[in-house]
Amino acid sequence: MFTLYFDDSGTHCESDIAVAACLIASDAKWENIHDRWNKIILREDLDKSKDECFHMADCVSGKQPPYDAWSGAKKRSVYREFLALMAESVETGFSCYISKETHRHFISSRHATLVGARPYTYAVRTCIGSTQKFREQREEPFAFVFDQMSQGKGEILDILGKLPQEAKSELRLPSGFDAWIHANKRKLPPLQAADIFAWNVYRIATDRNHPATDWCLMLNEYLPFLKIAPISERQLIENAQALATIQREEHEK
Repeated sequence: MFTLYFDDSGTHCESDIAVAACLIASDAKWENIHDRWNKIILREDLDKSKDECFHMADCVSGKQPPYDAWSGAKKRSVYREFLALMAESVETGFSCYISKETHRHFISSRHATLVGARPYTYAVRTCIGSTQKFREQREEPFAFVFDQMSQGKGEILDILGKLPQEAKSELRLPSGFDAWIHANKRKLPPLQAADIFAWNVYRIATDRNHPATDWCLMLNEYLPFLKIAPISERQLIENAQALATIQREEHEK
């Protein structure tokens, strides 16, 4: 079994972009880092933080305990420990980001029922599409896990639930298996790892000269194979045209 863990960034109202990021590994590899990840959580009293786990944005901002008592060197040291565990377990990762304004302009209300009214939902679908080649090269089934606090989680489940049976069959899921799962990040180190990836993608997408860019460089040092891609206006136009064709054909049936 392989599991894809998704997280978002930039879904707050003040952000101009939305990010979806996912990390993929076999369940055996995820399980291999579980106890060691949680040992760091307990050692650093992160279980007593407001999220009861490691949260990248809070670590960098240093406004919440215990991060507010950490030096820059301490933050980077703990961050590198988590990156080392990610490098040991993660087989690949995909992410994409989309301009919220561009999404509003090109995705009309009649398309939203198929791809989602929220930019993050659209980014999730695009991200899942990016995993297709990886999935096709393997015989094992795949599960998709989202943070239960993600924006628009109901819409994500609704959109993915509308996938045609042929698409679901391509995922090679075992009979009766719940492919789309929302879980508590506090209990799952892989979701915390996805949070690290999503935060870095947001930084890369919004400002390459941001003072926190060195965090992104450290991520690339440990996991250089992670893929980051913007969703272009051209992609949105082509998708909107394809959706219009699908809806027209459905109407004519």
